[in-house]
Amino acid sequence: MNSTRGYKFMIGQKNSPEFTYKLFKVFDFAVLERCLEGNEFCKNFTQYLEAGKPVIDIKYPASLQSKNDDINDCNLTRKNDCKENDKNCPCCKITGEPFAKMNRVIKLDYEQYGLDGCTQECDSRGIITPTDMDENKVCRYDFEKNAEMIRNELKTSAVIYPMAPALEQTLLALQAAAASVTTANAATPKPSGHGHCKKRPRPNIVFIMTDDQDKTMGSTDYQPLLKKYIGEQGTEFHKHFCTVSLCCPSRVSLLTGKAAHNTNVTNVVSPYGGYPKFVAEGHNENYLPVWLQQAGYNTYYTGKLMNSHGVQNYNDPSPAGWNRSDYLLDPRTYNYFDSYMSLDGQEPRSMEGTYSTDNIRDRAVEFLGNGIDAGKPFFLGVAPIGPHQEFTPNGFDWPLPAARHRGLFEGLKVPRTPNFNPASAGGGAHYLASAPELEPDQLEYLDTNYQRRIEALQSVDELVEALVRKLEQHPDVLANTYVFYTSDNGYHLGQHRLPPGKCTSMEEDINVPLLVRGPGVARNASVSIPTSHTDLAPTFFRIAGIDLRDDFDGVPMPLTVKQQRQSKVIRGEHVNVEYWGGAFLEGTIFQRDAAMRNNTYKALRVVAADYDFMYTVWCTNEHMLYDMKQDRYQMHNLYGTSGNATGYPVDQLKARLDTLLLTLINCKGEVCRKPWSFVFPPSSGQKIQTLADAMDPQYDEFFGSQEAVSFSDCPRGHLLEFEGPFAPRPFVSEEGEDISEARMEGWV
Repeated sequence: MNSTRGYKFMIGQKNSPEFTYKLFKVFDFAVLERCLEGNEFCKNFTQYLEAGKPVIDIKYPASLQSKNDDINDCNLTRKNDCKENDKNCPCCKITGEPFAKMNRVIKLDYEQYGLDGCTQECDSRGIITPTDMDENKVCRYDFEKNAEMIRNELKTSAVIYPMAPALEQTLLALQAAAASVTTANAATPKPSGHGHCKKRPRPNIVFIMTDDQDKTMGSTDYQPLLKKYIGEQGTEFHKHFCTVSLCCPSRVSLLTGKAAHNTNVTNVVSPYGGYPKFVAEGHNENYLPVWLQQAGYNTYYTGKLMNSHGVQNYNDPSPAGWNRSDYLLDPRTYNYFDSYMSLDGQEPRSMEGTYSTDNIRDRAVEFLGNGIDAGKPFFLGVAPIGPHQEFTPNGFDWPLPAARHRGLFEGLKVPRTPNFNPASAGGGAHYLASAPELEPDQLEYLDTNYQRRIEALQSVDELVEALVRKLEQHPDVLANTYVFYTSDNGYHLGQHRLPPGKCTSMEEDINVPLLVRGPGVARNASVSIPTSHTDLAPTFFRIAGIDLRDDFDGVPMPLTVKQQRQSKVIRGEHVNVEYWGGAFLEGTIFQRDAAMRNNTYKALRVVAADYDFMYTVWCTNEHMLYDMKQDRYQMHNLYGTSGNATGYPVDQLKARLDTLLLTLINCKGEVCRKPWSFVFPPSSGQKIQTLADAMDPQYDEFFGSQEAVSFSDCPRGHLLEFEGPFAPRPFVSEEGEDISEARMEGWV
């Protein structure tokens, strides 16, 4: 790593109190403390900074020189440079309290402003080394703006200088000079900084996942503790999506980092889904907790793991990869006051008379204590069932809140957005285009359901508080822990005239809450960068310092300010959504539309600063296209229209979106992450990275010649023989090279 990036600390002192300086560099800024006017060193230093020249005339005492102490050999960015026979290397002598003081300054600034790189990692010599700093410009404004805070913390009138272009040589020379002065005045020189500079342990992860929690109906607005402990201390991701709007396949994608067409777990029950399918596909030996344990993490889980994990198969086999566990089990997973649970693989026990979310809360706090006490990095998964519907003999009914919360929101109603029971149902396709207007008794049922959902979330809110307050008892652990809050999928109640459910590609069902707090995460912030559940496992890998797997279909989420700015260039703008089988009806007074049995579809969300589209192809070969910037409630299906309503000609836009969707429906790994790179491979000579790039009219003929996404039937599972074209034809290079066959390794 280039030594001009990240941080360098140089501490030195001379016998005379008039010559004491402290220098550290943050990106392109250097702070020089107590540099007395007229001092020759300070004068030269200032000139070098301003002129952009390397410092070449600062020497350290000859007595410290050895054959290995050349400045270039003391490369501060490399570990293990200072070996036993190299103990006199000046790079190895920088130790002591000033490091701790400087660390406090930087940590304070980064924690307050959510900037990346606040973790100073020490190598074996006790030297502060650069960390993941690729964009010097990212934090320049923040440090200029907050220079006064740095000065106040140091209790100094330090001058802040912009660093010169020839920074590397300057820093190395100054480092050597500072080290030599410090060493010359030390009574007992130390060959390393062990004991003075401690490498920061790998971060912990607490992952809270609710069940069927909506975002678009504003459920999190009624969770003040979530806001207090995570929202105000972290960042909310407004454009986070599940990739399957159904519990089990969504959870499996989350735990594997793979799209459902690659996990082949596409339903909640056999033969296409559920825990038995998860095991049969080989995922029980090859998913997140197993990988984390292999990397040295302790892992814990309590709550609902996935559907069809029950009293008959709770240990056949037991879910792998967890140090401790306490699972909710079918057939009573969705019984709020009478659930079954299995602790650490023991026989299921009845929890009759106790409230499910409270049980999960108490066990989660216990497991969190186990993780803290073990002294190793840990992952804790917490999955209450709230606000999922209660299971009854007549089917799914509204959820049951804890007694202390019942009636707390009496009279609360589903928000009457434009798409709630609209006067016309013509804004969609398939059964959404013909759904009957809801009756008064059905509207009353929906409102009561919404009220009960919000009341059921109050115990989830208390769970969040209990976990964070437990962490607050251990400030060092809290400072090194990421806390995530999300839901497996979304939910709708009356939007587009639909009864309670979650299985469509509409925004209510796929756009889910995601809030994150942790080291380097901006506080009280929000972003609209598109992310999905397949990105969570890669994100946990990056947090844990584990190399990303090639078979991940997702990419790490941009948690920090620096990563978010970089993501505008390096991150895709697409989210692939898919579904197989019928739509589930979750209201006891509603009749299921026969058309809902054919709910298989492929869908796409494309989100960028200048545009926001949703595109769906149903298994009936009907289509939906929405301009989400102009039509956030999805009332006007643009497919089949003409003109320029989206800012792009609709026909040309449809062609691009369909080709992008065709690229994604069977993608794997790199193709899922960078689909445009398949459509326009490097050999094509085209540099297409975004939809905007692809909208260039010169590609109209290319996109117009592509086969379209289509179905020959409505399959219940991922059955390729019913899914039409397998992949698009890539753009051919100017030399006429046909590279399509060579690229097919990117698919299943």
